[in-house]
Amino acid sequence: MKVKNIEILQDKIDREMFWRREEIIRLNIRANQPSENATILRAGYLLLYSSWKGFIRSIANLYVVFVFSRDISLHDLRDGFQAVYFQQSFSKVNNLPTSAQLQEFIREVHSKELERPKRKFVDTTGKRFINTDSNLNFQRLARIVSVLDLPLDFSLKKEWIDRDLLKVRNEIAHGERSDVDVEMFNETVSHVLEMMDLFSEGIMTAAEKKLYRR
Repeated sequence: MKVKNIEILQDKIDREMFWRREEIIRLNIRANQPSENATILRAGYLLLYSSWKGFIRSIANLYVVFVFSRDISLHDLRDGFQAVYFQQSFSKVNNLPTSAQLQEFIREVHSKELERPKRKFVDTTGKRFINTDSNLNFQRLARIVSVLDLPLDFSLKKEWIDRDLLKVRNEIAHGERSDVDVEMFNETVSHVLEMMDLFSEGIMTAAEKKLYRR
């Protein structure tokens, strides 16, 4: 897969946003029906978190594909993108590597500095350029923002992401009784949509300003 220009990147992000936003809005409408009960709200909460996590993962990877589709050498990309490109090679030597293994890795890095990125994107667990892992907490979100050098700061959302969104989601997913009322559900919808908008805007700003270049 290639994302050849900014217009295609914007179109793919818009498509990703459209179907997820539509699903979230439908959930929100249903959650506010007088007949709905706590079970529906709890199930809907899981979907809200899944949509948030899936959106971040999807468009973060779209952005990396976009950057790697530019005619730019690895040397001219920011450190985060070089790290993403070499992460598979690095994973082979990151557990008590020998001097010979480190030397081989360094040689590989230097030998490819002037090459254009050619790694193929595979949208499966563990093989994506960017992975959100099992839980997209604030720390992992901040790490993604840092690696991609995005003009974003979610620090004001830290407590809400970790305590309200993720903690409640994990309690429900692990079979614990964590009650979700309509007010809480509506607030979560508002926060999730806001963060999705902010993240997509950050991606597009970085793409337009070429923040991926050294």
